[in-house]
Amino acid sequence: MIKMAEQKQYRVKIDFRKCGNCGACVAVCPTEALHLDQIKLSSKDENCIGCEFCVITCPADALALSDE
Repeated sequence: MIKMAEQKQYRVKIDFRKCGNCGACVAVCPTEALHLDQIKLSSKDENCIGCEFCVITCPADALALSDE
């Protein structure tokens, strides 16, 4: 039997003291792991593939990834 490789699980860490809810990270996320509602940014970590597009794009340096 052939086993599929397990996808590494990533967690998006949001520093809400820095985040201005601009939505730049949401716009570049290819898997819709980030969502911006009227209150604040949130993440759906099970969708995150670890590409770091959000981290690179964030103008406030409010995002980081961990690979737990």
